[in-house]
Amino acid sequence: MYDMYPANWPAVDGRERKAARRRRPVPNNADRRAEVRAVQEAINRRDNGGEPKK
Repeated sequence: MYDMYPANWPAVDGRERKAARRRRPVPNNADRRAEVRAVQEAINRRDNGGEPKK
């Protein structure tokens, strides 16, 4: 068995590890609804054979 990292590498403590993580911004509900509507339209187009005739 051997050590994975050399002994002269600096240790990473919990504070450094936690500080490196970034959270994604939460989108508002209007953006989410617009995305859902767009995906639903695309699925409907695919299932119904293309663009609707107007």
